[in-house]
Order: sequence, then C-alpha cells, then structure tokens
Amino acid sequence: HQALQVSIGLDTGDGTNNSCNTAIGFQALKSNTTGEKGTAIGANALESNTEGLCNTAVGHEAGCGITTGDRNVTIGDTAGLCLTTEDSNTTIGNCSGYNLKSSNNTSVGKDALRGNADITGGSNTAIGTLAGECISGNSSGNVYVGYKAGPSTDTTETNQLYINNTSGTPLIK
Repeated sequence: HQALQVSIGLDTGDGTNNSCNTAIGFQALKSNTTGEKGTAIGANALESNTEGLCNTAVGHEAGCGITTGDRNVTIGDTAGLCLTTEDSNTTIGNCSGYNLKSSNNTSVGKDALRGNADITGGSNTAIGTLAGECISGNSSGNVYVGYKAGPSTDTTETNQLYINNTSGTPLIK
C-alpha cells in the first residue's frame, strides 16, 4: 500500500516523510523526520516527535515531548507531557501521566500519575482522578484505583496497591 501523510494546520507535520502519519492542529507532529504511523490531533500534539513509531496524541500538547518513544497513547490536555524516549504508555485525562519518564505505565483520569517530579520507575497503573498523583522517582509496579488513591505527599514506592474512594485513609493499602 502507498504511504501517505495528512497534515492540516499551520506549521504542521514535516511534509517530507510520507509514512502514514496524520497531523491536525498547530505544530502537530512538527519535528517528525522518520517517525511512522503517528496520529497527532491538537495544538502541539507530538510536536517533538522525530523518530517515534505508532504514537497517538489527542489534545493540546498531548505527548508533545515524545521524540523517539514508540507505541504511546496520550489523550487529554498535556497528557504524557514529559515523555520523551519512553515506550508503551497509555495516559488518558487532562494532565494524566504528566511527569512520566518511564515505560509501560497506564493512567486514566485527570491528574492520574501526574507526579510531583519525574516518575522514572515503570509499570505503574493509576485509574481515577488524582490516583497516584504524588509518586515520583523510581516508583514502579504500583496500582492505584479510585479518587486520590495513593500517597498524599511526594513518595517513591514499589509494588504497592491502593484502593480508595476519597482523600484520607485508603480502603486498601
């Protein structure tokens, strides 16, 4: 099949790399050079992507820091903003996965896995508004389910499970 690129918007897409990319919005996929099968919808979505493969970003600045990372899905305003070379992350919700600097994470909900600083450990799962919002550093293998599930202050932790339905004492920790 023929490789195509669709670019709509000012300063959108590279235009010279016809590799099944779709860019819609101001500076979406702007820096792309050899990246393929990318979908960027929204101002600055996947703006820094140069070589990343199979990335999808929907929303203002969604995944805009990704350069060479592959198979990331970022949906929501600034979702996955700090991802660069990391792979296989799913961030859905405004500011979801904002400070992620690791692979294999899943965050669903506003500010889920937002982090107070870079989250360099991988394989974390957060589902719910503000779930896992305060982890940072080499936190890995954690599961946070529910509103504000997880520690309430900046914390680095590994292999923890939190189930919560409000701020305060979790139902399960």
